[in-house]
Amino acid sequence: MMLTPAQRTLRAILAWSVVALFVLPIYFWITVAFTIVVFALFSSMSDVERAFSDQPQGDDLAGSFVCATTGETVGYDIRSFETLSRNYAKLVRMTGGDTNDLDEDQIWAFAISVADAQGAGLRVSDRELGSALSAMMGGDAQLYERIVLQAGFPSKRAFETFFRKVLIAQRWQQAQMQAASVLPAEDVYQRWRSENELFDMDVLLFADRDTDSIPAPGPEALREFWDELPDFRRESLFKEPARHDIAFGAMLFTTDPDPIIAGLSEDLAKFVKEPDDAQIAQRFQRVKRERYPDLEEPDEVIEADLRRELKVLSLATRAHTEFRLLPEEERTIENFRAQMELFGLTVSDPEGLLGPEEVEALEPIGDELLGIRLQQMRKAGDSQTLTSVSGKESAAGVVYLQDLVEARPLSFEEAGDKVLEEWRKTQADQEARDFRDALAEATRALPEAAAEIAEIEARAAEEALARITAAEAAADAGPGAPPVDDEMREQIRDEALAAVQPEIDVVVQEHAGEVWEPTVAAWMETLGDRVERVTYDDVPANTRSKLTADERDPNSVEQFVKTHFSVLALDAGGVTDVLRLPVAETSAVVRVADRSYPPMSEMLADEEGMDRARQTQAQAALTMAQIEFMPAAIMESHGLRRPERTEPGAEEGEEPAAPAGS
Repeated sequence: MMLTPAQRTLRAILAWSVVALFVLPIYFWITVAFTIVVFALFSSMSDVERAFSDQPQGDDLAGSFVCATTGETVGYDIRSFETLSRNYAKLVRMTGGDTNDLDEDQIWAFAISVADAQGAGLRVSDRELGSALSAMMGGDAQLYERIVLQAGFPSKRAFETFFRKVLIAQRWQQAQMQAASVLPAEDVYQRWRSENELFDMDVLLFADRDTDSIPAPGPEALREFWDELPDFRRESLFKEPARHDIAFGAMLFTTDPDPIIAGLSEDLAKFVKEPDDAQIAQRFQRVKRERYPDLEEPDEVIEADLRRELKVLSLATRAHTEFRLLPEEERTIENFRAQMELFGLTVSDPEGLLGPEEVEALEPIGDELLGIRLQQMRKAGDSQTLTSVSGKESAAGVVYLQDLVEARPLSFEEAGDKVLEEWRKTQADQEARDFRDALAEATRALPEAAAEIAEIEARAAEEALARITAAEAAADAGPGAPPVDDEMREQIRDEALAAVQPEIDVVVQEHAGEVWEPTVAAWMETLGDRVERVTYDDVPANTRSKLTADERDPNSVEQFVKTHFSVLALDAGGVTDVLRLPVAETSAVVRVADRSYPPMSEMLADEEGMDRARQTQAQAALTMAQIEFMPAAIMESHGLRRPERTEPGAEEGEEPAAPAGS
């Protein structure tokens, strides 16, 4: 057992007492006298230990903590801590920091890091100190001395003594960060397997009903459907679209721009520069997916085409810039036409107000994006350059807004058949929703599930009754409270039941697998070929990330199911709500039959995935290590104790003085 310095001293005293008893009687009595004095002054062993300890005590103690590398308690007296605080503040000012952001916790975190580093045996050599100072001061000795003295250090030696502590604290933290990044294979596997977890899926696919074959409901049902739609949804579905009176200038990408550029004045031609290689490469990447999906880089012919297109785009952009430089009152259709033609663009002025279909059909600039661009133009006289975004465009252009009729929401009567059309769309997946409701009903009928749900509903009923009783008491107490009628009571009951619905959903989800097979069998017999059952086994959780851009298919029901977040969030045995893929006219209900992890041997064969998992886990470990070095965390982990004290001259209840260095 390790002895403290005080215990070793007392043992020595007692040993000498025994020796003196048999050898030197006179020394014995001297020793006895000394021992009596010691125990008279210090009534307990702890008092003795404190007397021989170099740790500050009592009112002199600023704080103490346990050093992580030695296990010993380290204390700072008030004077030492204040000196450390002042030196730290001086260094912050030297490096351009703001001492207003400095607090006592940061000083303690620094002190603890220094103690841990010293306890681990870290040291800073003179050469290392010199290198750090040279890097910090740029090797200018005179500048170094001037900055140190201006910061308030009495000498370079005093600064360097403190700066050594800064360096070993930094080295200690860096060592801890590096250690955190070294991961055992088991940690890497845990990360890799979470990304490669395997799902077994049992899927029911319901074909959408033919909306035209769905019988129309009565007017009351349509009106109810209309009223229940959220305002924003109703306004987006049922509106008279905006109409635009526009003119535009356009230049086909097949046009040779060089003669046009040559005809410009020198002041204008300087803005249309020859594209460089980087611009051509960037243009190639932009249009590659649409035009050149199988090419990795352009050949000479493609480069020539792209160079020409960039010049055409530059002409259109500059034409618009010159038009926008005109005073607002001069941005007329006449000046628009003149400016466009000056840069070689052909101007068209379709007659009247155009709706969305007519705008999309405009040649050569019309497409699905033109209508979106027009929505960004809010008043007559606005204009916009039509740059090439996807590579589908055949021309560059500039559009000019002459007049605008804003979109207008329709009333129920005006919407007419559109309401019926939208209602029918909501009924397309009705069979899938009916199946899901039947599954939930069968689940709730299970004795165990029914008992759990009844308990939850009883708790909700008690809560509702308590609220009703309180409301009735408030109503009886005075005229200020609203009266409690049957409608209010029913509303309170509904709110209480809605509050526990998530708990009920969990119970239903946990037991849904028990009634899956009989419910599926019954519905497949009823619906026949309108429902299909498929299974997908060992589907990796990261299927989406493994698909390349070319492999991704927004119309694929299989990809939709395998990558849907609702499926991947389920526990084994769980069942999704109805998942709808409108573009495929299909709805799905998915049961996760099982979840499992691949063995580590598969990770070792997946070098790319293993490396990605290692990097991700290392970053997570590094982040946690950084958090552990935050002042609050490091003080807690080292058991920092700071005695409470009243500042000198402060009355009870006053704020204590600001920490040193602030």
